[in-house]
Amino acid sequence: MPHLLTPITINGTKYCVDTGTKRTDVVLEGDAAADGTDQWELFRATAVPDVPPGTNPEAESPDAVTPRTYEGKVTFGVHGATEVELEIWGEIEVKNDGYDWCRVTLNPGTVDESVEFYEESEDDGSGDWFATVANPTSGVHTVTITLASRPCGNVIEIEGSTGDEKANNTTWWKVKIVSIT
Repeated sequence: MPHLLTPITINGTKYCVDTGTKRTDVVLEGDAAADGTDQWELFRATAVPDVPPGTNPEAESPDAVTPRTYEGKVTFGVHGATEVELEIWGEIEVKNDGYDWCRVTLNPGTVDESVEFYEESEDDGSGDWFATVANPTSGVHTVTITLASRPCGNVIEIEGSTGDEKANNTTWWKVKIVSIT
């Protein structure tokens, strides 16, 4: 059923849908940053080279780490489409379970909210504390989201975080919109 295109509300602000792209402008939060056309980096944790080893009491290794949690979010609205295809990839820890996570949520905060993708680190016992692996389960993840016909459009939220301040060197997540059809 066709709908009148109305602005889509993201974080309390109304955004208009571009009829050519079928989406709103992208809202970036936290450490998220543009990384190309329709591509974003959710976060990138990097070491601070001049920080002496052992300065982070929460670290699980004696080596220098950047003592903060990294997190970012990319949110956009979609109207007049039935499907969104994303590619998601990154590098995550191999010495901890449940960190360096990435999640894609369709229509967050609504009754029809659904998690369309979730990935997090798993301790595989390999490497040292700074060892990371590029998406250990399947490389680049292709996420296809089927959109319901909603008068107010659909909102897609992609977020990721290191989850802690421990051994976060060189972990990151990126996402790209492949198509909106």
